[in-house]
Amino acid sequence: MSEKESLEAQVRGLGLALARLLEARPGLKRAFRGLRRADLPEAWVHLYRLGEGLPEEVLRGAGVLAASFRHAPFHPASLFPKDPAGERRFYRLLRSRTPMEVALTLARQASYLGGALDLGEAVKALAFWGDRVRFEWARVYAREGVGESGEESISD
Repeated sequence: MSEKESLEAQVRGLGLALARLLEARPGLKRAFRGLRRADLPEAWVHLYRLGEGLPEEVLRGAGVLAASFRHAPFHPASLFPKDPAGERRFYRLLRSRTPMEVALTLARQASYLGGALDLGEAVKALAFWGDRVRFEWARVYAREGVGESGEESISD
């Protein structure tokens, strides 16, 4: 396994581990939500334990996403509606420059996006955010987005 593949597996695993942790201990959601504004020791202890060696900005973003979304098998980009409002929101996300900007932009739209996404995929995107991930998300949005009727459409 290459170093990149190992890191991808680690960050995907972090997203899924956080989802399981918050499902088992719902009271932690408040601590993780607090990562948007402050450094809460209780949240950081769990983040460091689950994501040892990952950059702090990725860990913080992972905590924010885990507090904002339930885990479900939906790629984050596929959740944006294919209408003018959905496109504007999606383009705003793609303009994000840092992992924390991505996490906060997604978290602000949690209810708009249905409150569930693939946390592993979202955390992986935080760790590798850049042009390659933006292009991949644009491809997913173009092919698998939610149609104007609100139903998810998958085309190949």
